[in-house]
Amino acid sequence: MSSKKKNKHVRVNGRLLNMGKGWKDLKSKQRDFIAKSLISNIENFLNENEFKSIKSMKKQVYQATWDNIEEREIWIPEHEFKHYFGKRFSKYMRKHHSDLIS
Repeated sequence: MSSKKKNKHVRVNGRLLNMGKGWKDLKSKQRDFIAKSLISNIENFLNENEFKSIKSMKKQVYQATWDNIEEREIWIPEHEFKHYFGKRFSKYMRKHHSDLIS
């Protein structure tokens, strides 16, 4: 048996989407947009809202960033974005806002 990943394509609203797409399959412009959007949403949240809990902040930042991705019509499976979000959110918070976490 071959260990190659089979790509499934599905037509949605007249567009052919690759359901096996991963983070590495995005164009660099798309990856950069998502990274900048994530950081800007974190910073906006911290500037505009009173920090209550990391869990509620994560939910709101996640949703705002996912909305930006959908507005831009970037197709990536949500589980791929969740994985990226989890790594980057934690890294950003440890680096820049360690005083909030403790």
